[in-house]
Amino acid sequence: MNDRLKALADAGVSIWLDDLSRERLTSGSLAELIQDKHVVGVTTNPTIFAKAISDADAYAEKISRLAAEGVSTDEAIRVITSDDVRDAADLFKPVYDDTEGQDGRVSIEVEPSLARDTEKTNRQAKELWEAVGRENVFVKIPATKEGLPAITATLAAGISVNVTLIFSLDRYKAVADAFLSGMEQAIENGHDVTKMASVASFFVSRVDTEVDKRLDAIGTDQAKALKGKAAIANARLAFEAYEEIFDTDRWREIETAGAKPQRPLWASTGTKDPSYSPTMYVDNLVTRGVVNTMPEATIKAVEEHSQFSGDTVRGQYDAARKVIADLERLGISYDEVVQVLEDEGVAKFDASWSELQDTVTAALKGAAQVTAPKVSTHNGDWSEVVDRLVSEKIASRIAAKDATIWGPEAESEASIRLGWVDLHETSRPLLAEIEALQADFRSEGLDRVVLSGMGGSSLAPEVITRTAGVELVVLDSTDPSVVARALAGDLSKTVIVVSSKSGGTVETDSHRRTFVKAFTDAGIDAASRVVVVTDPGSPFEKLSADEGYRKTFLADPNIGGRYSALTAFGLVPSGLAGADIAELLDQAAEAAPELQADSTDNPALWLAAVLAASAGRDKAIITAEGSDIVGFPDWAEQLIAESTGKNGTGVLPVAVEVGAPELRSEAADLTNALLAEKATSGVPTALTSGSLGGQFLLWEVATAVAGYLLGINPFDQPDVESAKKAARGLLDAQPEPEAAAFTEGSVEVRGSEGLLDGVDSLQGAVDALLGKLDEKGYLAVMAYLDSERDADLVSVRPALATRTGRPVTFGWGPRFLHSTGQYHKGGHPEGVFLQITGAHPTDVEIPDRPFTFGTLISAQAAGDANVLAERGRPVLRLHLTDPASGVQQFRALFGN
Repeated sequence: MNDRLKALADAGVSIWLDDLSRERLTSGSLAELIQDKHVVGVTTNPTIFAKAISDADAYAEKISRLAAEGVSTDEAIRVITSDDVRDAADLFKPVYDDTEGQDGRVSIEVEPSLARDTEKTNRQAKELWEAVGRENVFVKIPATKEGLPAITATLAAGISVNVTLIFSLDRYKAVADAFLSGMEQAIENGHDVTKMASVASFFVSRVDTEVDKRLDAIGTDQAKALKGKAAIANARLAFEAYEEIFDTDRWREIETAGAKPQRPLWASTGTKDPSYSPTMYVDNLVTRGVVNTMPEATIKAVEEHSQFSGDTVRGQYDAARKVIADLERLGISYDEVVQVLEDEGVAKFDASWSELQDTVTAALKGAAQVTAPKVSTHNGDWSEVVDRLVSEKIASRIAAKDATIWGPEAESEASIRLGWVDLHETSRPLLAEIEALQADFRSEGLDRVVLSGMGGSSLAPEVITRTAGVELVVLDSTDPSVVARALAGDLSKTVIVVSSKSGGTVETDSHRRTFVKAFTDAGIDAASRVVVVTDPGSPFEKLSADEGYRKTFLADPNIGGRYSALTAFGLVPSGLAGADIAELLDQAAEAAPELQADSTDNPALWLAAVLAASAGRDKAIITAEGSDIVGFPDWAEQLIAESTGKNGTGVLPVAVEVGAPELRSEAADLTNALLAEKATSGVPTALTSGSLGGQFLLWEVATAVAGYLLGINPFDQPDVESAKKAARGLLDAQPEPEAAAFTEGSVEVRGSEGLLDGVDSLQGAVDALLGKLDEKGYLAVMAYLDSERDADLVSVRPALATRTGRPVTFGWGPRFLHSTGQYHKGGHPEGVFLQITGAHPTDVEIPDRPFTFGTLISAQAAGDANVLAERGRPVLRLHLTDPASGVQQFRALFGN
């Protein structure tokens, strides 16, 4: 036995392991921790299970059986997690007996997506309890406001509960009250409360992560002195509240029935800051009657380094209060911090559940070898629409490249835009060329592939490579910091693929010029590192030949960019990065016969019907909840927006994160098109599944059919050029920036005509914009920033959707101009627009051009805003003079 771990246990701290897997159970690893390391319990979460399933073969047999049975992803997760938790509970049963039910507990979690749904949380808690069937199990329920009544109801049913995701003292007190109420009801209901227990999981290290970030932003000596103190102070004050709550007449009456107090559990006790002691959240939170759940690395650190003396919690309350007060004096609001942490915690738990779903979905699909696309429809009847499409032979006519389908006005364009229907055949000759070039590059030590492309030229390769798990640096921005980061990679190992149908696209031309100079400056033969993808006969083909670039791939000119996933535009960068592009074509080939058939079994017809023939519904919410295809909603968003958003009509695609507010909305103008296994609301819904190659073809056919149903040409994009033209005009003229209406903190505020009349605050400006949003409107957030540096900004999307009750699109500029930018100007005139730009402390020159990347992106943003304003769209423009602080300032408006 190790002295340090024994000392911790003797001090009254129950040591639990924050990890569980089949491998731990079968290898004896968990048994050894129980025997040798004083581990007396286990907590789990979806991320832990996702990692276990993806990293080991231990689940292969079970996955194969579940796949053969055809179970859903959620059912498979329940079987896998319940089996592991049940076996772990059996392993801990002697500990449970020896401690009279205090320890020896194993936790299983309700779906994080239910965190805001009391009834469903309570129902699933009972289902999990019954599925595991062991009395020494805890059901984990999040401590959201909606979770509180579920905690009470679950306890009242005689089920032991681990309350998770607690950050604030007020919420902890509410959790304790929910516990007391639940135990009172359990006694009234006749349950044996001596076998029941509960813990309140108080998250520790995340508090320091959030507070330290704010202290760093302040930067004073006083701020620096407070780093690493907030989390421990918060936990100590929670324990003070625990002592007060469980020293009341109410508790003593419950205790007489044999009930145990709800112990505080210190969670998230691994340090995030490497400068901190790895045991600081253990050594400073030692007191009798608590649990500390740790990853194995922290247990090992305690074993080797722990140093504490006696009780380090009791008697520290005044000092803890002083830390919180000192933070408040520096302007760091305790209430704001803990709310941010709860919101982020729910989002992270949602994301971890999505990760688990994706992992299990991939495993099931791999075991079953199912790749053909499937569509199921819910909450509506589209059979008449599909029957009409079948009778009019729309699918087979598309396969035959019949350009008359979309009417006389579209015929000319359609006649040169249908080459995509048989790419699974016509793209085959590319495979050998791509494979040979990749082999040459690898033999030369060139394994870093940068893609310069916009719209479909970047979105499809991004989905392909991310799904394949191979690295591709996608450069589809003109933000100087994004360009600088791409240039900062190891140029000695870099090749750049420049994708442009004509070569005249300003973004890709600027990227090409900049990389050629960077290669040359580094003493590298630039021409040998440039690969071109373009149309035959284009100016870019000639330029490539004149410059002697390494290789030029000619794509089928009869295909528009958004339908080009399986052309050279999608395959060349993906194949050079290492993705299996032959398999991609095989998948599309497998799907093609069904998608080309005039049959009511054609899944593309059903998807098109939901998207374009759901009466009064013109906004499609798209997400990938249970799919192993990464980033697909962004690709689909671009395909649908550019294809349908014109002539004042169309379908607005809204790509959202898992658990987004829109997925629960019952709004009368929404549909859902989900890569998922179950509908999330009562609105008309299409659920799609299948391989990536099959999904590409499915959605392309469905979008073309949707164009037919809407009476528009799905192959032109008449409004994309307007923003480009406006940007070119601004680049030529380079006028002085428009004066800000006012400035607040790091944010300069501007607005379209009349929008800011009488407004003098950032909050007021946002309110004024949202006030223009009607019951069928949507909000577009357009961020001309660095998507990596400023990634925190994405959190405002669900916050705005929650606040407005309306769909919210989010796009990084100028990328979105080649996607939803078409719909913004050509679709239903119902949008209000929030544009966010930033200053560029470090700019990047563009060789042989009279403007920099900073000037270019500023012109693109201003040009787009001007075009929207000219068309009567409300536009609020926020310019962040300091992007880092400006993003946080804006997020703070929504409690982020």
